[in-house]
Order: sequence, then structure tokens, then C-alpha cells
Amino acid sequence: TPSWYYDAALAAYLEILCPRDEGMESKISFSRGKVIDKWIETLTNTSLLSCASGKSGFIRLLHCKLEFGLITMFLNGKNGWDHCPHLIQILMDTATSIQKAKCIASPSLLLAYACAESVASPEVRNRGYGLVLSMKLAPSACEIMYDVLVSIMSANYEILRQNVGDMKRVGTASKDILCSKWTRKGVQCVRKSLLNALELQVGASMPCLWKALIRLELMGGECGIYGKHPARAFTTARRIFERGISKCVFSKSLWMDAFTILRPCFSEEELLSHMAILEEKGIRVSRGIDDLAL
Repeated sequence: TPSWYYDAALAAYLEILCPRDEGMESKISFSRGKVIDKWIETLTNTSLLSCASGKSGFIRLLHCKLEFGLITMFLNGKNGWDHCPHLIQILMDTATSIQKAKCIASPSLLLAYACAESVASPEVRNRGYGLVLSMKLAPSACEIMYDVLVSIMSANYEILRQNVGDMKRVGTASKDILCSKWTRKGVQCVRKSLLNALELQVGASMPCLWKALIRLELMGGECGIYGKHPARAFTTARRIFERGISKCVFSKSLWMDAFTILRPCFSEEELLSHMAILEEKGIRVSRGIDDLAL
């Protein structure tokens, strides 16, 4: 982390604790934030963000700004995004700053955008949270999860555009498994991001990405087992499992998918063969095949 980040963060906290203007109220106020805004504006137009550490420090400053807004909301006794216009404006400002600086939004910021989109009123959502989805940034190995998260946000955004009512109503029928409500376009977007990540060597060795792709094929909108061709969904999911287990042969959690969500894809003999491989690899399984299915 660059040293200027600590200077900026310290200055921002000092402003909150010790306001410079005599006319300002003397109590602690996290809603001031003029110093941190000045730092963000200045850094956006400098060469300090040309390196990876500079971009990391810049994102951390945006985290500070968002934290100030969250603390302000809680101190004011507010529990919803709709009740804090200041926090909503912060999210929109950070999206704009990230775009101008050509930085990569952290998973924390992306989750904040996703949360705001899912619980805010249609009027608030229409104010521009989709801005983060318009960022056209080339993915690399260290940005795998960013690319996947953006695709998931995009898929959810398609639902929000079609269902302007209460967000809880959208996921009720599927016990809040929101991906079962994704459009075909949304499923394709998430599938593409996962496949791109798995093409990278570091991505192919991550069991969580293979597990995510398996679940996408099983529960992703009309393409999954709830659609017109459930048998096709199981076949595709099994093929992905076999590819993934060849890359992550020591991943117990990935092996367990064969005994649980992919159980209909395998015969009794195939499952016994899997158990033998697990024993050979030294992966301990404390329950039998029938118990694992539960």
C-alpha cells in the first residue's frame, strides 16, 4: 500500500474528529468527508494510479468513503438504503471514480452495489447503479472473481429490470435461489465469465469455480433442471464435473458433488468407484454413499 494512502486516510479521520471550521458542529460527524473527496479527485488526475499499488490504494480510499457513509447511516438509526440518500450518492460517486481511474472494483464494493440494487426502490435503482456494469476492463488472473461478480450482477440486473416490484417476490418460488430466475442472456453471461476464468491456469485449479459452473448448469434459469430439458442439464453438469475433478483431484468438496447434487448422473457402480479413488488419494469420508446423499 502506498504511503500517500495513510496520509489521506489520516487526514480524512482527523476532519471527522476535529472539524477545522469554527461554524461546524463540534460533535463527531462521519458525513463530512470533504478531505477524502479532495484526495480522490486529485489522485484521479495523476500518474500515481498507473501502478498496481496505486490502484490498490485508490480502491482502499473508496472503501473509507463508503465506510463513512455506512457509519453515518447507522448512527442516524437508518436501516435501509432508501433512507440514506447520502450513502446512495456515495455509491454512485465511487462507481464514477472507478471508471475514471480505470481501476478494478473490489469484491466488497461490488457486493455493495449488488445489495443496493436488490433492496432499493425502482426509483433509486434507475439513478444509475448499472454504471459499474458498463466498465469494459480486460480480465486477468488476479481479476477472476471481479469478472465473475460483474457477470452475476449483470444477470441479477436483468431480473430487476423485468420485475420492478418487491425483490423478495422474485426469489420466493425458488427458495431465494435467484439464479433459477435468470434470463437466458443472464445465464450465458455468467457461464462465459466462469469459462473464461477456468481457461486460466490459476482459475482451473480453483474448485469453487467448477462447483459454481456445475450449479449454474443445474439451476440457471430455463436452461437448468427446472426448464424444458432437465436431463440435458444433468448431462452437461456431469461433463463439467469430470473436467473439474481432473484438475482438482484432491478437492473433497468437488468430489462430494458426485454424491449429492449430481447423484442422478451416476450409477451405484460409478459411485463405488469414486469412493475407491477417494480412499486411494487419502481423502477420508466418514459416511457411506447413502448417507452422503442426505
